[in-house]
Amino acid sequence: MKTENKLSVTEIANNISIQDMSELINIFSDRIDIFIGCVGNKEQNNRMQLSGSLSKENPSCLNGPILQINMEYTDEDNDFLSHYSKYIKST
Repeated sequence: MKTENKLSVTEIANNISIQDMSELINIFSDRIDIFIGCVGNKEQNNRMQLSGSLSKENPSCLNGPILQINMEYTDEDNDFLSHYSKYIKST
């Protein structure tokens, strides 16, 4: 419930600096997961979602005027591309 003394989320989002936005992402980084895509066969109902957590060392930072989100993806060999490169397409 909004009161006169509280800012709405929209008002905060419209007035926050990019540095503050990065700091908020860093604060909430342990509660953010990034969807990468799905692998497997939809018809055989064996699809698996790939996702990764934000980097523990540097979840977000400024890259010029842009906010950069840094992801950590780990699998048993720590080698994402060797396992999933056949699913990745250039755009």
